[in-house]
Amino acid sequence: MVEVRAQRASKPLSTLATLVLGVVVGLSSAVLHQRWWGLLLAIAASGTTAYALPSGWWSRLPFAVGWVAVVAYLAVPRDEGDYLVAGDVQGYVLLGCAVALLMSAAVTMQPVKRGNPAQDPPRS
Repeated sequence: MVEVRAQRASKPLSTLATLVLGVVVGLSSAVLHQRWWGLLLAIAASGTTAYALPSGWWSRLPFAVGWVAVVAYLAVPRDEGDYLVAGDVQGYVLLGCAVALLMSAAVTMQPVKRGNPAQDPPRS
């Protein structure tokens, strides 16, 4: 019983940590993507992290959503006219990686398992 409570409490915390990780990696990717080695590092770090995380609503998807949200926010021009993700080859490659990362996170999600309530043991 105590293990079930600890597992339920740890799921939101791990989801938040994964979302923050996605934000940090996305911010780093957006900052470094103008250099050739930074773009390669951004693609490698993002893809490797997404591959290493288990698929599901609580792990890979929050990472991808955090990553894409930061990159998309930094791609929008500001009132001053400046922006971080330019409309050049490196910028389009980064935005393409954002789309690919989000789609791969969505496609690899495991289906929700629904048990038969009549066969489940009673809770105490």
